[in-house]
Amino acid sequence: MKKLFTLIAGLLLAGSTFAQGEYSWRSIIKNGDMEGDDVSCWWSHEWDESVSMRDDGYCRIIEDPTDPTNHVAVVRTYNAEKQAEMDGDIQDWSAQFFIAWPEETPEVGMEIHVSFRFRADHEAQISSQAHNMPGDYNHYDAGMGGNLTATTEWQTVDKTFRITNDHFYGTGATADSENGKEFHSIAFNLYLEAYRIDNNFYFDDVIVEVRKPKPPKEQTGWFDLIHNGDLSSDDVRNFTEKNGDTANDYVNYAANIYEDPKDGKPTLRVMSVPTYEQITGTTDQSELMDWNTQFFITTTHKFKTGEPYKFSMMARADYPVQIESQTHNAPGEYIHWACVGTFDLTEEWQLFETEGTITSEQNGGYTIAFNCNKDREQINYMYFRDIKWEINDAEATDEDREWGSEEVVCRIGEDGFASLTIDMSEATKALGFDEQAEDYIYDETAKVLAPEGEDEDTEYTIEFSATNGFNIDENGRFSDEGDIVITFDAAEGDEVTFNVEDMGDVLTGDAAIVVLTRLAVVKDGKHYVYYITLVGAGAEDPTGIATVPAAGQTDGVIYDLSGRRVTNPVKGLYIKNGKKFIQK
Repeated sequence: MKKLFTLIAGLLLAGSTFAQGEYSWRSIIKNGDMEGDDVSCWWSHEWDESVSMRDDGYCRIIEDPTDPTNHVAVVRTYNAEKQAEMDGDIQDWSAQFFIAWPEETPEVGMEIHVSFRFRADHEAQISSQAHNMPGDYNHYDAGMGGNLTATTEWQTVDKTFRITNDHFYGTGATADSENGKEFHSIAFNLYLEAYRIDNNFYFDDVIVEVRKPKPPKEQTGWFDLIHNGDLSSDDVRNFTEKNGDTANDYVNYAANIYEDPKDGKPTLRVMSVPTYEQITGTTDQSELMDWNTQFFITTTHKFKTGEPYKFSMMARADYPVQIESQTHNAPGEYIHWACVGTFDLTEEWQLFETEGTITSEQNGGYTIAFNCNKDREQINYMYFRDIKWEINDAEATDEDREWGSEEVVCRIGEDGFASLTIDMSEATKALGFDEQAEDYIYDETAKVLAPEGEDEDTEYTIEFSATNGFNIDENGRFSDEGDIVITFDAAEGDEVTFNVEDMGDVLTGDAAIVVLTRLAVVKDGKHYVYYITLVGAGAEDPTGIATVPAAGQTDGVIYDLSGRRVTNPVKGLYIKNGKKFIQK
């Protein structure tokens, strides 16, 4: 029977550029690398023995003590006794570093990107605030995602968030109120109570950019980000557990699929921790928390401020219990206390459905964490299945759509021809094709780099015949008369034949890699991708990718770096046939 596939050929772009205009990032600070004389964007609230508090407010720029060729901004703090002698009234903000943009006035609703490197002579925590001009306080949260920890090694902070009324006008103010203020600076409080010591804080390579948020993409339907949400296969890539079962040593593991004791159907399961003794060997209950056991749903898609979503799942518990959701990055990397809501589980299966819009506090996260340890009176099992996390289909990226992939290498013969047959059974299995279906339809579009002379920074969509093929040149660009002709022919069963013809001298002998071709089996917008690399007859194989002979594909099992078998690898490093390879 025929198999549905899309051919995406060519050396695809590694990244993208922002469109020019009002939706592009625009820098609003000067001398971010601290190498010039302009200090108009760098301020400090700093006590100095010789001049009391600095009168001019501008921050000092000095040679980096660890690298004399580099310059950094520095702010000094003192121990509490000495600080009290100079200041008298000690507060978290008795020493501050400010990033200011006095000549710019960002608007509420704009996105702001803040990045910088920082370190200290001694480890300490710092908090941030939104100010009008430095020292004119607006709000207690500047959007840095909580306190930052400065260590003796350089670290990089990189945050993007939406400017709100709190940043711009101050708590309780509105755009048209008399007490409304502007947002011109971020203050970093360097004198938190537990870290009031003699110390120096250093800042460098600061970037502050703003842009108007791009308008939401047109709604085209809903795209489900969850693989195997109905648990019909053994694919659990989106599900992780922090389980009270001591057999998994109380750490995050890929979730396990069990038979539900009520109806025998497949389910994911998490066990609560009723006593601290289960995980520490003691009877101390003081540190037992709701999040001592958790169920995580993770996707590759990062949540975007303002993005609409739908979430649903079936759930129940052995005993009634409430579970709360949080927003995380990777499982366990907390971002925000809320995500998709709070659910009351009973002994019976219930369908929980919710929809909403991603908030600025959730922006950038990609994991829903459910706190499953609220019931600490007894061992309680919670069960989950039929899970969906849906976004606007137009927002789904290639990474979101990739439901699995395989790497193959096609070696070109000395005569410039090659042919190999690909077994697509794993693709049809991963995408849930009905094995009894008689017909599939060809999606007759291909995406390659645009021809020379056209807009070469964009992909080029063409119509092609599955039997006639089409031409791409040695640079991976579409060509009416290219040196390479690639042809795909449908075959019976789960096999498709891939032919390369009329290569000339392009890939003969020991020629290196010329073009990377992506053959994607597609269903409901979800892709199973075959990364096909063409090499010359005498060329070495690409590192970590096994050559596939014309007779067919090797049957190597794929493992992660912990030695666990992987059915449908996502982006990362894996082992196959004894060799490491990168899943793109």
